[in-house]
Amino acid sequence: AAADITESDLLARRESYGPVLPDRVALLTAGVDIQADRAEISVFGWGAGEESWLMEHRVIPGDPTGPALWAALDAYLTTPWRHSFAGSMTLHAVCVDSGAFTGQVTRFCDERRGRRFFAIKGASGSRPVWPRRASKAVKGTVWVLGVDALRSTVQGRLKISEGPGRIHFPAQVDLGYFEQLNSEFVRTVFKRGRPERTWERRKGRRAEAWDCAVYALSGLFALGSLGIHVDVEAAKLENLRQVGSVSASAPYPVYRSKFMGAGP
Repeated sequence: AAADITESDLLARRESYGPVLPDRVALLTAGVDIQADRAEISVFGWGAGEESWLMEHRVIPGDPTGPALWAALDAYLTTPWRHSFAGSMTLHAVCVDSGAFTGQVTRFCDERRGRRFFAIKGASGSRPVWPRRASKAVKGTVWVLGVDALRSTVQGRLKISEGPGRIHFPAQVDLGYFEQLNSEFVRTVFKRGRPERTWERRKGRRAEAWDCAVYALSGLFALGSLGIHVDVEAAKLENLRQVGSVSASAPYPVYRSKFMGAGP
Protein backbone atom coordinates (compact mmCIF):
# COMPACT_ATOMS: atom_id res chain seq x y z
CA ALA A 1 0.00 0.00 0.00
CA ALA A 2 1.43 3.35 -1.02
CA ALA A 3 1.15 6.38 1.21
CA ASP A 4 -1.37 9.02 0.24
CA ILE A 5 1.25 11.74 0.57
CA THR A 6 4.72 11.84 -0.94
CA GLU A 7 7.92 13.39 0.33
CA SER A 8 7.70 15.82 -2.60
CA ASP A 9 4.32 16.98 -1.31
CA LEU A 10 5.82 17.55 2.14
CA LEU A 11 8.87 19.31 0.72
CA ALA A 12 6.56 21.76 -1.07
CA ARG A 13 4.83 22.62 2.23
CA ARG A 14 7.95 23.96 3.95
CA GLU A 15 7.64 27.41 5.50
CA SER A 16 9.99 30.14 6.60
CA TYR A 17 10.12 30.22 10.40
CA GLY A 18 12.59 29.61 13.23
CA PRO A 19 14.86 29.53 15.06
CA VAL A 20 12.51 31.71 17.16
CA LEU A 21 9.39 29.80 18.23
CA PRO A 22 6.21 30.84 16.39
CA ASP A 23 3.80 32.81 18.56
CA ARG A 24 1.24 29.98 18.83
CA VAL A 25 3.72 27.50 20.32
CA ALA A 26 2.68 26.84 23.93
CA LEU A 27 4.52 23.57 24.69
CA LEU A 28 7.79 22.05 23.49
CA THR A 29 8.64 18.34 23.32
CA ALA A 30 11.56 16.38 21.89
CA GLY A 31 11.88 12.83 20.61
CA VAL A 32 15.34 11.27 20.77
CA ASP A 33 16.64 8.19 18.93
CA ILE A 34 19.97 6.70 20.04
CA GLN A 35 22.12 5.00 17.41
CA ALA A 36 25.53 3.31 17.75
CA ASP A 37 27.43 6.45 16.71
CA ARG A 38 25.03 9.34 17.34
CA ALA A 39 21.84 10.72 18.84
CA GLU A 40 19.12 12.16 16.61
CA ILE A 41 16.63 14.63 18.06
CA SER A 42 13.46 16.28 16.74
CA VAL A 43 12.11 19.28 18.66
CA PHE A 44 8.42 20.10 18.09
CA GLY A 45 6.43 23.09 19.28
CA TRP A 46 2.73 22.52 20.00
CA GLY A 47 -0.24 24.86 19.83
CA ALA A 48 -4.03 24.70 20.12
CA GLY A 49 -5.64 21.69 18.47
CA GLU A 50 -2.27 19.90 18.59
CA GLU A 51 -1.07 21.89 15.60
CA SER A 52 2.70 21.46 15.64
CA TRP A 53 5.88 23.02 14.28
CA LEU A 54 9.07 21.05 13.72
CA MET A 55 11.72 23.42 15.05
CA GLU A 56 14.81 21.35 14.30
CA HIS A 57 16.05 17.85 13.58
CA ARG A 58 19.53 17.70 15.09
CA VAL A 59 22.18 14.97 14.83
CA ILE A 60 24.78 14.81 17.62
CA PRO A 61 27.66 12.41 16.81
CA GLY A 62 29.21 10.34 19.59
CA ASP A 63 29.47 6.98 21.32
CA PRO A 64 26.49 6.17 23.59
CA THR A 65 28.72 4.00 25.81
CA GLY A 66 30.85 7.03 26.79
CA PRO A 67 29.96 10.24 28.65
CA ALA A 68 30.66 12.84 25.93
CA LEU A 69 27.54 12.11 23.84
CA TRP A 70 25.26 12.32 26.87
CA ALA A 71 26.83 15.60 28.01
CA ALA A 72 26.32 17.09 24.54
CA LEU A 73 22.75 15.78 24.42
CA ASP A 74 21.98 17.25 27.85
CA ALA A 75 23.41 20.62 26.81
CA TYR A 76 21.24 20.66 23.68
CA LEU A 77 18.06 19.57 25.46
CA THR A 78 18.42 22.18 28.22
CA THR A 79 19.12 25.16 25.95
CA PRO A 80 16.16 27.60 26.00
CA TRP A 81 14.35 28.51 22.78
CA ARG A 82 13.42 32.13 22.15
CA HIS A 83 9.69 32.71 21.73
CA SER A 84 8.34 35.31 19.31
CA PHE A 85 6.68 37.30 22.12
CA ALA A 86 6.97 35.31 25.34
CA GLY A 87 10.69 35.54 26.06
CA SER A 88 12.14 32.03 26.28
CA MET A 89 10.88 28.48 26.67
CA THR A 90 12.63 25.22 27.48
CA LEU A 91 11.51 21.69 26.66
CA HIS A 92 8.52 20.52 28.68
CA ALA A 93 9.03 16.80 27.99
CA VAL A 94 11.74 14.66 26.37
CA CYS A 95 11.19 11.04 25.28
CA VAL A 96 14.30 8.94 24.59
CA ASP A 97 14.04 5.53 22.93
CA SER A 98 15.50 2.86 25.21
CA GLY A 99 15.40 -0.02 22.70
CA ALA A 100 19.19 0.16 22.39
CA PHE A 101 21.72 1.18 25.05
CA THR A 102 18.96 0.69 27.62
CA GLY A 103 21.11 1.15 30.71
CA GLN A 104 22.59 4.41 29.47
CA VAL A 105 19.20 5.78 28.37
CA THR A 106 17.38 4.93 31.60
CA ARG A 107 20.19 6.37 33.73
CA PHE A 108 20.18 9.58 31.69
CA CYS A 109 16.39 9.97 32.01
CA ASP A 110 16.08 8.86 35.65
CA GLU A 111 18.65 11.48 36.64
CA ARG A 112 16.50 14.12 34.87
CA ARG A 113 13.06 13.02 35.99
CA GLY A 114 12.41 16.49 37.44
CA ARG A 115 12.72 17.90 33.93
CA ARG A 116 10.34 15.26 32.55
CA PHE A 117 12.83 13.12 30.67
CA PHE A 118 11.27 9.72 29.92
CA ALA A 119 12.99 6.53 28.75
CA ILE A 120 10.45 4.94 26.40
CA LYS A 121 9.97 1.70 24.52
CA GLY A 122 7.41 1.14 21.78
CA ALA A 123 5.19 -1.94 21.81
CA SER A 124 2.85 -2.89 18.98
CA GLY A 125 -0.77 -3.91 19.34
CA SER A 126 -3.73 -2.20 20.95
CA ARG A 127 -2.31 -0.78 24.15
CA PRO A 128 -2.67 2.72 25.63
CA VAL A 129 -0.63 5.42 23.91
CA TRP A 130 0.88 6.39 27.28
CA PRO A 131 0.88 3.88 30.16
CA ARG A 132 -0.64 4.61 33.56
CA ARG A 133 2.66 3.77 35.19
CA ALA A 134 6.21 3.00 34.16
CA SER A 135 7.71 -0.47 34.03
CA LYS A 136 10.44 -0.96 36.60
CA ALA A 137 13.15 -2.76 34.68
CA VAL A 138 16.43 -4.02 36.08
CA LYS A 139 18.23 -1.22 34.26
CA GLY A 140 15.86 1.59 35.28
CA THR A 141 12.45 3.11 34.59
CA VAL A 142 10.91 2.54 31.14
CA TRP A 143 7.58 3.82 29.83
CA VAL A 144 6.05 1.33 27.36
CA LEU A 145 4.04 3.08 24.64
CA GLY A 146 1.25 1.98 22.32
CA VAL A 147 3.38 2.88 19.35
CA ASP A 148 0.96 1.74 16.61
CA ALA A 149 -1.61 4.37 17.60
CA LEU A 150 1.12 7.03 17.75
CA ARG A 151 2.38 6.07 14.29
CA SER A 152 -1.14 6.18 12.86
CA THR A 153 -1.68 9.63 14.37
CA VAL A 154 1.54 11.06 12.94
CA GLN A 155 0.92 9.52 9.53
CA GLY A 156 -2.63 10.88 9.47
CA ARG A 157 -1.42 14.35 10.38
CA LEU A 158 1.08 14.44 7.53
CA LYS A 159 -1.97 14.66 5.26
CA ILE A 160 -3.45 17.70 7.06
CA SER A 161 -2.57 20.92 5.27
CA GLU A 162 -4.50 23.38 7.43
CA GLY A 163 -5.91 23.69 10.95
CA PRO A 164 -5.83 21.41 14.01
CA GLY A 165 -3.31 18.59 13.82
CA ARG A 166 -1.31 20.16 11.01
CA ILE A 167 2.47 19.61 11.18
CA HIS A 168 4.51 22.58 9.94
CA PHE A 169 8.03 22.14 8.58
CA PRO A 170 10.80 24.77 8.41
CA ALA A 171 12.56 25.69 5.19
CA GLN A 172 15.88 24.22 6.34
CA VAL A 173 14.81 20.55 6.34
CA ASP A 174 15.67 18.73 3.12
CA LEU A 175 14.34 15.89 1.00
CA GLY A 176 16.33 13.33 3.03
CA TYR A 177 14.39 14.33 6.16
CA PHE A 178 11.05 13.77 4.43
CA GLU A 179 12.20 10.44 2.99
CA GLN A 180 12.81 9.30 6.56
CA LEU A 181 9.52 10.81 7.77
CA ASN A 182 7.68 8.87 5.06
CA SER A 183 9.68 5.67 5.64
CA GLU A 184 6.93 3.38 6.97
CA PHE A 185 3.48 2.38 5.80
CA VAL A 186 0.63 0.13 6.91
CA ARG A 187 -0.03 -3.16 5.18
CA THR A 188 -3.09 -5.25 5.93
CA VAL A 189 -2.33 -8.95 6.20
CA PHE A 190 -4.71 -11.81 6.96
CA LYS A 191 -3.92 -14.16 9.83
CA ARG A 192 -6.35 -17.03 10.40
CA GLY A 193 -8.79 -15.22 8.16
CA ARG A 194 -8.66 -11.99 10.16
CA PRO A 195 -7.23 -8.72 8.84
CA GLU A 196 -4.29 -7.34 10.78
CA ARG A 197 -2.55 -4.01 10.23
CA THR A 198 1.24 -4.21 10.27
CA TRP A 199 3.81 -1.45 9.83
CA GLU A 200 6.47 -2.01 7.19
CA ARG A 201 9.58 -0.09 6.17
CA ARG A 202 10.09 1.10 2.62
CA LYS A 203 13.15 -0.57 1.10
CA GLY A 204 16.40 1.25 1.64
CA ARG A 205 14.91 3.89 3.92
CA ARG A 206 16.27 5.07 7.25
CA ALA A 207 13.62 6.01 9.79
CA GLU A 208 15.19 8.15 12.52
CA ALA A 209 13.17 11.28 11.63
CA TRP A 210 9.96 9.22 11.65
CA ASP A 211 10.81 7.65 15.01
CA CYS A 212 11.72 11.02 16.54
CA ALA A 213 8.40 12.55 15.39
CA VAL A 214 6.51 9.64 16.99
CA TYR A 215 8.48 10.00 20.24
CA ALA A 216 7.93 13.78 20.32
CA LEU A 217 4.17 13.18 20.04
CA SER A 218 4.40 10.71 22.93
CA GLY A 219 5.87 13.56 24.98
CA LEU A 220 2.60 15.45 24.53
CA PHE A 221 0.71 12.46 25.98
CA ALA A 222 3.22 12.26 28.84
CA LEU A 223 2.42 15.88 29.69
CA GLY A 224 -1.30 15.16 29.44
CA SER A 225 -0.93 12.34 31.97
CA LEU A 226 0.54 14.94 34.36
CA GLY A 227 -2.35 17.35 33.85
CA ILE A 228 -0.55 19.64 31.40
CA HIS A 229 -2.75 20.04 28.32
CA VAL A 230 -1.78 21.92 25.21
CA ASP A 231 -5.16 23.60 24.61
CA VAL A 232 -5.17 24.97 28.17
CA GLU A 233 -1.61 26.25 27.84
CA ALA A 234 -2.34 27.72 24.39
CA ALA A 235 -5.29 29.64 25.86
CA LYS A 236 -3.07 31.02 28.66
CA LEU A 237 -0.49 32.04 26.10
CA GLU A 238 -3.10 33.81 23.98
CA ASN A 239 -4.38 35.68 27.06
CA LEU A 240 -0.85 36.86 27.79
CA ARG A 241 -0.41 37.97 24.20
CA GLN A 242 -3.63 39.98 24.25
CA VAL A 243 -2.79 41.61 27.55
CA GLY A 244 0.69 42.33 26.24
CA SER A 245 2.12 41.79 29.70
CA VAL A 246 5.21 39.84 28.70
CA SER A 247 8.31 41.74 27.64
CA ALA A 248 10.11 40.30 24.63
CA SER A 249 13.38 40.09 26.54
CA ALA A 250 12.06 38.54 29.77
CA PRO A 251 11.70 34.81 30.36
CA TYR A 252 8.17 33.49 30.20
CA PRO A 253 7.14 33.74 33.88
CA VAL A 254 4.17 31.36 33.82
CA TYR A 255 6.15 28.59 32.18
CA ARG A 256 9.31 29.10 34.17
CA SER A 257 7.50 28.79 37.46
CA LYS A 258 5.15 25.95 36.57
CA PHE A 259 7.09 23.80 34.16
CA MET A 260 10.79 23.93 34.73
CA GLY A 261 10.67 21.13 37.26
CA ALA A 262 13.17 20.49 40.01
CA GLY A 263 16.18 20.25 37.71
CA PRO A 264 18.50 17.25 37.46
